Amino acid sequence: MFDLLEQSKQLFNGISFSYSETADNVHIEMSTSVSMLPSATELLNIINSISARDTLSIEIESVVSFKYVTGNADWESSYNDFAEQCEPEDQADIKIHIKKVFSINTLSIYSFDSFWEYYGTGDGKGNVISFFSDCLKKHSYLRFDVFDKPVKLATDSIAFCSPGDNWTVQSDRNDALTKCENISQFFNRTSISLVPMDFSITSSCENADTAKQVFGKLETLLSLLYLADISYIMDGKVYIQFSAEHMRINYPLDSLPANQSICNIFKWAFSDQNSIDKFVIARNVIGAKCKSFNEVLSADDSMLNAIKSNYTIFQKKTMQQYIDMKKDISDFIVGASQQMQEVTSSLTDGLKNNFIAVMMFFITTILTDSLDWETLLQSGEISDDLRSIVIFILIASAIYLLVSVAMAFYKWSFYKGNYIRLKENYAGLLSNEDINQAFDGDNNYKAVRNRTLVMSVIICAAWIGVLACICFWLFQKSQTL
Repeated sequence: MFDLLEQSKQLFNGISFSYSETADNVHIEMSTSVSMLPSATELLNIINSISARDTLSIEIESVVSFKYVTGNADWESSYNDFAEQCEPEDQADIKIHIKKVFSINTLSIYSFDSFWEYYGTGDGKGNVISFFSDCLKKHSYLRFDVFDKPVKLATDSIAFCSPGDNWTVQSDRNDALTKCENISQFFNRTSISLVPMDFSITSSCENADTAKQVFGKLETLLSLLYLADISYIMDGKVYIQFSAEHMRINYPLDSLPANQSICNIFKWAFSDQNSIDKFVIARNVIGAKCKSFNEVLSADDSMLNAIKSNYTIFQKKTMQQYIDMKKDISDFIVGASQQMQEVTSSLTDGLKNNFIAVMMFFITTILTDSLDWETLLQSGEISDDLRSIVIFILIASAIYLLVSVAMAFYKWSFYKGNYIRLKENYAGLLSNEDINQAFDGDNNYKAVRNRTLVMSVIICAAWIGVLACICFWLFQKSQTL
């Protein structure tokens, strides 16, 4: 451990002393006598204890001055010359400044309590949200190495710990940010890119009480901002509205307390793929039960239980609707399949009627003696009248075939259009996965399509084959004449 604050006090034996630390800087000012200044060797202990990612400067003003800046290799001789030029009773004003920077997502904290005195209760209290938001815009996670005491405070994306301690980032916060942006209208989301999980503590120790309090308030604040339907921060106040019917309420940002029950409501609603439904129900329940911000802030576990109960009722209704939807889809597919079966049956009937018509023609011809079989067998002659009648029948049969095929394709197009429209109608009610499951991955549709197509091809081929045979017979007879 390296306690810069205490070491500075002991090393310089200052008459007066001040210490301040922010995320960017550490600033120490003190006064002492030249006789109380540390030796170059003692001063080196502080210099070597500063993190390599930071820049240290030491200024001492007396009758002459001394200045050290990180990287100055010849500082010891300058320091000794400074001490020799001063009298022991001369006053020495010391300024120690450390410029801190992030390196590999890591920042130094030299006094944990002083850091949180600034961000938790001091001048930086109102800027703590902006501080973490700005840092997480630049870095995927934040690690703070605390030098002065053993500390452990960690969330999914932020950790305060001792140098060398192990800490693993738990999740990709970009997905959480996107999800939060989609479920709520938080108007400050561009400037405040934070999610409640950033401050949901996963591990901690007793030495981090102030930080835990700040994290608890920030988690509560962000949970409220995203639980609300509309929310924003302006002029030091947080404004939220849970539904269109619910009044817009506001509360001083600095006075916002921590409330784990509110955080638990957010975690429950955020936890799975049905988050949109959960958030809607949570907003409706909170809006109905709470008429003021104080009532919202006093929410306890009973509020979460009420929300869960309402969600269970919603699920039951949704499940029944889902069952009804699947039944409607199944009824449509079964009915459409029967209709398409009728299409193939009509084509089959057409082929059968064609055969019957041809056979009846020849039977009628034979019975009425319209065909001279003896002449036909001896010479192959067919009368012109008979040939005309046969050609007429062939043309009529071909037209009938075209009409039958056209009607089949029309019925298929009608079925296809209804099928597509049915899927589109349910697209707004069901997820892609549910639609795919309800429609069985279009397997029934494809089966009906393939069956109709195959049967149509077979029937048309047979039909055309019959007509071709008759045409061939007439052609052969014409050739013999």
